[in-house]
Amino acid sequence: MELVRLTGGDYSRYEELLLKRDEVEKQADHMFMEYTRIFGDITTEIFKLKVECIAIKKSISYIIMIKNRGEELDPQKLVEYIEERMAAYQAELDEMIRNNEESKKGVPISAYQEKEIKRVYRKLAKILHPDLSNITEKHPELAELFQRVMIAYKCNNYKEIKELEVLTSKALDDLGEEKFEVVIPNIEEKIEELEDEIQGIMTTEPYTYQEYILDHEKQEAKMREFQEEKETYTKYKEELQKNLKEIQEN
Repeated sequence: MELVRLTGGDYSRYEELLLKRDEVEKQADHMFMEYTRIFGDITTEIFKLKVECIAIKKSISYIIMIKNRGEELDPQKLVEYIEERMAAYQAELDEMIRNNEESKKGVPISAYQEKEIKRVYRKLAKILHPDLSNITEKHPELAELFQRVMIAYKCNNYKEIKELEVLTSKALDDLGEEKFEVVIPNIEEKIEELEDEIQGIMTTEPYTYQEYILDHEKQEAKMREFQEEKETYTKYKEELQKNLKEIQEN
């Protein structure tokens, strides 16, 4: 496979930044999963408490509204009312639970495998990345292969990405793609955009979660902070439950 570059030194800079952007995005994903693995149980518990508090408050408001109208409370209608208004919160809670479960399934890989995953990704990205070449636009099967490469890279799937290296080589041979040209319009502008994007990723969450992952003291302090927040919402929920019971009995 011969790669013909038509944009001089700027192309090399653009290519390196594009691969760097993908790398820091992967690191950000890793930070998110590690942060979730460490704090996922307690943050999920806290959010669950928050959801329960919101549901109780909405129940109180609904019952007061019904009583002010002089109507009799229908328990089934109350349930339906709360379920409808809590659907978005419940969906968010369900996603947190899924992320928490997924974070605990991570399979460690060796330093060699990690290095190989990066090497193969960089090699295939230079050929298949739609921002670096035009062959993925010409051949949908190559676009599909690149999507699989991206997933394997982000998931640190050594076996999959090594297989995709072979499959990509075969696909290029079958398609007769022995030589292709690369033209990047407005490359200076795109380089600047990539630099800004990389900086944005590295200075915001979840990339910045690394301070809690790498620093044990900060991790312990964050855990204490979450414990205090959990206790606060636990007490608040008890107060709301007491208020709800009083309103239902009056």
